[in-house]
Amino acid sequence: MAAVAALLALPAAAGASPGGVAVPAPEADEPAAADGFTVTAKRSVWLGKRISIRGQAPSPHAKVKIQAKTPGGAWRTIGAAEAGDERSFSTKWAPESPGRFALRAVLAEASGSSSSAGPASSSHELLVFRPLIATWYGPGFFGRETACGMKLTKETKGVAHRSLPCGTKVAISYGGRETVAPVIDRGPFANGADYDLTQATARELDVKATVKVGALPLRDR
Repeated sequence: MAAVAALLALPAAAGASPGGVAVPAPEADEPAAADGFTVTAKRSVWLGKRISIRGQAPSPHAKVKIQAKTPGGAWRTIGAAEAGDERSFSTKWAPESPGRFALRAVLAEASGSSSSAGPASSSHELLVFRPLIATWYGPGFFGRETACGMKLTKETKGVAHRSLPCGTKVAISYGGRETVAPVIDRGPFANGADYDLTQATARELDVKATVKVGALPLRDR
């Protein structure tokens, strides 16, 4: 998972929370992150699955709204919760599209304001993978040049795709493992697969047959 985390790190201008979660610098029309106001979740989820979002509010019984946005997009409310006696809150969300999302919580009474006032939590980045079919290749092709102009070897990390531009980074999830690999070839053209993993990529994910994986092109990186 280190390869995924490294490529998904936010720009150098961003800060980081004590737990290592990247925190974007606040935009001009956004409230700054408040001390002790946090939101956490898994780092990734497959499309069609619900994810638990938890956090700590600034005060007991505070009402919060959970918001999400894609890179370059606007924040939109995806859920609401009320903190308990010890300030903790939780809710669930089922993403409706794949992509990279930032999650945050804001106090409900301040969420509709366009001013910079009102506390918000630190943000948390979430990957939503699209379930797709992948197979793998390599033996019989080693030593040949790929459609993207590189020599295929046993150690070449990459994927084949029918239309994504050469060099596009693709995050792939399978069996609890994740990696990021570039598009280096065209295909697959059999088994109804959407991606063809090189032997090195398949080995990293422990893919040994035609299987369902989670995939997400990182075209905005």
